[in-house]
Amino acid sequence: MGRAANRPLDIAVAINYYSPHISGLTRTAQAVAEACVESGLSVKVICSQHDKSLPIIEDVNGVTVERVPVLGHIENGLLSPRFPYQVARSARYARLLHLHLPMIEGAVISALTRRTPRIISYQCDFTSNNSLLRPIVNSIVDLSSQRTIRGSQRVVVSSLDYAQASRIAPSLTNAVEIFPAVSDRRGGQGSFRFGNGPHYGYLGRMAPEKGLPELIRAFELACVPESVLIIAGPIPPFANSDITTLLKEASNRNPRIRLLGALDESELKNFYASIDYFVLPSTNSLEAFGITQAEALVCGIPVIATSLPGARTLQQRFGNGILVPPSDVKALAEALSEIRTIDVDPKEAQTLLTGTHQYLQLVGELLGHPASRE
Repeated sequence: MGRAANRPLDIAVAINYYSPHISGLTRTAQAVAEACVESGLSVKVICSQHDKSLPIIEDVNGVTVERVPVLGHIENGLLSPRFPYQVARSARYARLLHLHLPMIEGAVISALTRRTPRIISYQCDFTSNNSLLRPIVNSIVDLSSQRTIRGSQRVVVSSLDYAQASRIAPSLTNAVEIFPAVSDRRGGQGSFRFGNGPHYGYLGRMAPEKGLPELIRAFELACVPESVLIIAGPIPPFANSDITTLLKEASNRNPRIRLLGALDESELKNFYASIDYFVLPSTNSLEAFGITQAEALVCGIPVIATSLPGARTLQQRFGNGILVPPSDVKALAEALSEIRTIDVDPKEAQTLLTGTHQYLQLVGELLGHPASRE
């Protein structure tokens, strides 16, 4: 099952985490890869086997997925010495290599694949959770990204705002802005509502940098009558146990804080239909866009987001919500009250659904292939 490594290939995709892992980066990579397959292109994804139960070779919706075994992990990074060489092996027979950064192996892959045209999707600046090693680790990843970008045919960022504020901004001066893969979540049923009061919602990974501790404190400080806070999303591999403990304790202490856990794709429309306001309280540069806030805007739901580069882009462009400083619990609590006075016109946000199509156009341009999907 799968495509042999020495057979001609249209696109090789290199990414550390791929489906069934859930993140904004993997969602976009998967959506673009599958759209390319639908347009008639052959696509192979080379990623790390982040879960040992996953098969080494698998067909996922027409995309050949090759997972490279890992030896261990550092924070959320995976140690896989074979990974760059497996990418290079497939890229040798590919017409185009699509690399998703940040990726510490990027510079090695770039050196091994010089003859293959490259598209780079730069997701965000990596930020280490280790305060002592952070400057060193961040610098190593940044240097790898800069060397990978050098000589690439196209560099894509989710927002020019983020690119201009990035630690590697000089390497992103010629980047093009393409929104990530935003899904249309309209038309669900409010099956997760709990009472008649205002419902606030968060959807995303359960991680400290997502601002969940601040959101819990702000919700309790705001004391909006009969309000409910719905928190949904997966617990990622190697998750910080402190954040899961905090959420469980908050839910046990306050019945108006509802933890839904990871939701199936079929349940996401019902999640958005169940909330009145969406909150994206992220606290650092790992949040470069916020696909879930974009989906909320498409559904006509006002958004509270932190004023981080990239994450603030949608509020600056559409004005359908409130921006607050990151980690400012008091400002976030005030926004939870103020957001009830804001309405959203979902028609203005429909352009957020065009990201995958724009990626297809870019791929078609580089391959000379009519890669488009009506």
